[in-house]
Amino acid sequence: MAFKVSDIESFIFNNMKDIEEYASKEKEKVKYIPIEEFINNNSVFMDDEFFGRGKQWISFNRDGFTSFCSTFGIPLYFINELTEANLASHVLNNYVSNSDVKKQMARYQFVVDTDNNTVLGVVSKTYQNYYNKSLLEDLKKYFPEVYKKFEVSESYVINTNLYLRLLSPKIKAGLVTGRGGTSEDVSRIGLQLSNSLVGDSSVKINFYVLRLLCANGLTIDSLNSNGKVMHSGKEETFKKRLEAAISPLLKDLKTVPNMLKTLAGIEFIPASIVEVGGADEVYSIIPLDSDLNSKRKKLKGDKLKQFDIDIISGYPQKYAGEHSSKIFKSYFRNNQSMFDFINVFTEYARTNNIGLRRRLEIEQRTGAFVNWIIKNKGKIEKQNKQITQRAGQVSFLDI
Repeated sequence: MAFKVSDIESFIFNNMKDIEEYASKEKEKVKYIPIEEFINNNSVFMDDEFFGRGKQWISFNRDGFTSFCSTFGIPLYFINELTEANLASHVLNNYVSNSDVKKQMARYQFVVDTDNNTVLGVVSKTYQNYYNKSLLEDLKKYFPEVYKKFEVSESYVINTNLYLRLLSPKIKAGLVTGRGGTSEDVSRIGLQLSNSLVGDSSVKINFYVLRLLCANGLTIDSLNSNGKVMHSGKEETFKKRLEAAISPLLKDLKTVPNMLKTLAGIEFIPASIVEVGGADEVYSIIPLDSDLNSKRKKLKGDKLKQFDIDIISGYPQKYAGEHSSKIFKSYFRNNQSMFDFINVFTEYARTNNIGLRRRLEIEQRTGAFVNWIIKNKGKIEKQNKQITQRAGQVSFLDI
């Protein structure tokens, strides 16, 4: 039968106190154990679930086993298709008995939750671990104003991956205009700091936007700053590297309202997105199903463009939630903007039961789409103008 793994643990936090308590407990229980210890102990896989020998046994969660297989070139799909009891253990034991494989494995270490002896991931021996508790302590030490005055928005831990979301107490944005006049549509602006104990060797800092109307979240990479701090390097230089990553984004927070204003000022015309080359950007957020994707691969030229226009035109109707669908149907709006379009994705991520990890992925990919729109603003607006003019000419001729 397939190798048995446990589910990934995830946690949601709404205040810094709970995050701090979790991070402290996490540091106590998550340890890095060289795989060489298991090799020297002649460890074996047993009962399609465990690895070890004598008093030293571990099991795997889903991410941990996936990481183990990918690191050592074991076809996970093959292991999962095995149906005979203990066959997975037999295959894995045969593989790891190879002397070359043992040498490779000796260069790595398990990331283990010692409370239940579960492998959460596999990293190299040279991996510089940086606990989530350390990130909180350094943030508090080097950026006390952010730590004390920024408000914790809903934050998450998924298998040791921390997504800390902090909202500025001052910076907000959002107005909508149309036939109904002008009204507020406020978004709070802040930062998301993310860190991992199981493979990503850098702290990442992004802009974070929370639209209050519908609680949609959005993470956007800075166009001007790297937003990363490598775990490696000398400890005494870490403060400078952390400051070099966070300080520019703090200064640039005030530019995010203008970014949202720009999005709100660009009309959503699917043909323009396609003409400027944005179809793949849209499909990276919510991919086409296999049948549509196969059909698309067979198309070229104008037929491909028309296919993409038709599909993207249907995204609001297909994926919009309660709030974003109202905007696309409202008489009181003269048109729909690119800001309205991106909220189709972020509301879809929040309101559909797609899992926390997938939700965060959609928010991040939508942020990448935002940056694509900003970079291509001039081209999109030029296409919008040409399409609007052609539509007006056709309407006049029809009269």
